[in-house]
Amino acid sequence: MRTHTEKRHPDFLIVGAGIAGTALAVGLKKKGFQVLLIERDSAPRDRFKGEFLQPFTVKQLTALGFGDLLCGENSQKIHELKFRDLDKDNNVISEVLIPYLEQDFAAVVPHKELICGLQKRAAEILGDSFMLGTTALPLNLNAQDFSEQPLFLLTSESGASLEVAPRFVIGCDGRQSVVRSWMGGPKAPAMGSPTLGTQPEFIVGAEIHGKRAKPERYEVIRTASKGTIALFQTSAQTQRLYWNVAATPGSNKKSWEASIGNILPGLKNLAELESDKFENVAGCPADQIWFGPAAKESFFLVGDALAVTSPLGGQGMTIAMREVAILLEYFQEYVDGTSDIESLRDRYESIARSSYLHICLLNFGLYYLFFASGRLFKLVSRFILGEWNKKPEICARVGELFSGMSWNTPSLNELLELWGILPVAKRKAGEPIRRRSSFALPLHRIRYPRQNTGYRSDRQSKTS
Repeated sequence: MRTHTEKRHPDFLIVGAGIAGTALAVGLKKKGFQVLLIERDSAPRDRFKGEFLQPFTVKQLTALGFGDLLCGENSQKIHELKFRDLDKDNNVISEVLIPYLEQDFAAVVPHKELICGLQKRAAEILGDSFMLGTTALPLNLNAQDFSEQPLFLLTSESGASLEVAPRFVIGCDGRQSVVRSWMGGPKAPAMGSPTLGTQPEFIVGAEIHGKRAKPERYEVIRTASKGTIALFQTSAQTQRLYWNVAATPGSNKKSWEASIGNILPGLKNLAELESDKFENVAGCPADQIWFGPAAKESFFLVGDALAVTSPLGGQGMTIAMREVAILLEYFQEYVDGTSDIESLRDRYESIARSSYLHICLLNFGLYYLFFASGRLFKLVSRFILGEWNKKPEICARVGELFSGMSWNTPSLNELLELWGILPVAKRKAGEPIRRRSSFALPLHRIRYPRQNTGYRSDRQSKTS
């Protein structure tokens, strides 16, 4: 790294070199921008996160030149989702198979392996403009013009430093985002809830050794009283297990291991597992919360830095990659002179919020259909899945929404059709089943922190 006596003026300072951060940095560099990408960690951590990539994410990463990283020896293509609901004796009482469109597939890549591959590619493209083990200290945080003309001192683990005055700053640095704190945004709460009307939960991950009989399938199994298990192949000889559990007093790694140990033997034959032995148990909050606004003057937020979404099948990564794609498009328009920065911010704010609400609606349906416990939910699931099995066009639409290949948010009428209450109208692929209605579900109530009410851009404050 260069010494602090030097000063650089990149177009973009991107904080966080995860999936979204590296993809955005490489995309902007390929468009001719001067990009500086920094990452606090000197090496990727091995954790259960960002492993299941929906078809939308696969297509975006492939378009940016990362497609080969999704097809390696330790990766797995997923072509279908299967859900099964069980009674107390582990007999199937309802089930459905939802295939992706023929040309689409999801990809599973172990988190550490994917991040290593992305960061290696970023280093090749960005050169010394990609800095690992580096933190940023704002030098003019309390200045009136900080939001428009920020100045930072970058410091590496070796002690080398560099002064940077970027035109734009983009936070891709996760739930505990420092960029969001520079913008005056809220802190992330310790716990939340996975969707509207639910209590706090954890999503617990574990690793199972052995191959699946159908490695191309993402499998979801709701037990009678022990929660919902999701299973998918992560490499040639390992599988990932995810399990939703209530965040009750005493919820910890020891209790999770005991519970999973009681659940797996009863599912071994049904799920066609080679082994019910597992290891590397870890958990995190299964919540969703909006931290926005998405932009303030020269600052922008992407992915978990902007909004956390319940981890129900790779939806968080889907929304992050949509934000990446939108920013790449909008900043190109800005350079071309077809959009000014104020319009860019407003449009990004609008589409980021609508994307979040879209995922909230999707997760709301997924949760109460596949994850919520109780006899009533099982009866409702049995009716709805019966309708889906009779009407393949409904499964096709659900597959489009789940895969991220359709961002056309369902209206109330379409929801009633997806639930089997109204007859399904003919439609073209990618179109909603029915036209949008003016009715909107109260998803704006989903985990918007109270402190956000005072978190406005300088331009908004001046006109208030």
